[in-house]
Amino acid sequence: MSVFSSLSFSGNSIFDPVKFDPVKKELNNRMKKTIVCLTAVFLFAAAGCSCSPPARGVRIMTYNIRNGIGMDDVRDIDRVAGVIKKENPDIVALQEIDSVTHRVAGAFILEELSTRCGLFYTYASALPFDGGKYGIGLLSKERPVSEETVALFGREEERVLQVTEFEHYAVYHTHFSLTKEDRLASVEIVLNKAKESRKPVFFVGDLNCEYLSDEQERVRTAFAVLNDPLQNTFPADNPGVCIDFIYGQRAYMDAQSVVSRRVVENGVASDHRPVVVEVRF
Repeated sequence: MSVFSSLSFSGNSIFDPVKFDPVKKELNNRMKKTIVCLTAVFLFAAAGCSCSPPARGVRIMTYNIRNGIGMDDVRDIDRVAGVIKKENPDIVALQEIDSVTHRVAGAFILEELSTRCGLFYTYASALPFDGGKYGIGLLSKERPVSEETVALFGREEERVLQVTEFEHYAVYHTHFSLTKEDRLASVEIVLNKAKESRKPVFFVGDLNCEYLSDEQERVRTAFAVLNDPLQNTFPADNPGVCIDFIYGQRAYMDAQSVVSRRVVENGVASDHRPVVVEVRF
């Protein structure tokens, strides 16, 4: 005779032997607690997980420094360095830079700025000039992964595209020609080069043309403007036109990605005012 034979159940009651076995009951309770905990962990992880990588932030400056010569015709590298350091950018794209030419008494302007600002530098020579070189350069907080100089069109002087790759993005930097036909041809080189990148691309520099130009309209087929084209940059003492730009590749960012943007109100250190954009992508 079973010990359960004396127990009676009425209605729809269902007999559960676990309720009457303290060991099984304890194991069952522990299993339930384990399932609850695992479920909570899973839900918490799912809530904090995203299919996309976390957004990254970068602060970019473009600045035509005219070799450090200000509107007062005084070359003052410390003054330019002060403008840069005050903005604390991650990337600084600089145009019109001499490297050990006679006219700057053998100085390497980009290296001097690198030392003063505590940033890495990469230089892209556009042409040999006056016993040295003339071109554009990049300062950065992060050490570049790779760098490349690509020839562009420029009939009044040679022009280049400086391609600098970092861990999570690439910066394409230039100082376009004064001639529209050369700029249009150069834009095609930039667009084709950008297609090769597996990382988000920022296209920056002195483009020597306005936002509504045919050249920039073509740029915007693949890039979104990140600075405000209504904020003028040249000439620095009384700016009447914006020709300095920061673009971001449309596949990765747009105007909504911009955290802040402005033209720095410095009308003395160079003949251009610097443009600064902070973006998350």
